[in-house]
Amino acid sequence: MTSRRDLHRAVDGELSKAETRRIEADPLSREELERLKAVSQAPGQVVRPVKPSTGFRQKVLDGIRRTDPKSGA
Repeated sequence: MTSRRDLHRAVDGELSKAETRRIEADPLSREELERLKAVSQAPGQVVRPVKPSTGFRQKVLDGIRRTDPKSGA
């Protein structure tokens, strides 16, 4: 069976097509890969995306700059 790390890398799209096909060729690995894909996709099927309010990004960046000693602020 394929290592857990490689299965997660396959779900994240970090493996080459050849490596992914190798995993999918093994029935046990393919089954586990499908389970992991389903788990990783579940939140997107349940939670609606929320559009941030105007200025949200800037507020977050400003907050980081205030608390990060490396930011030079």
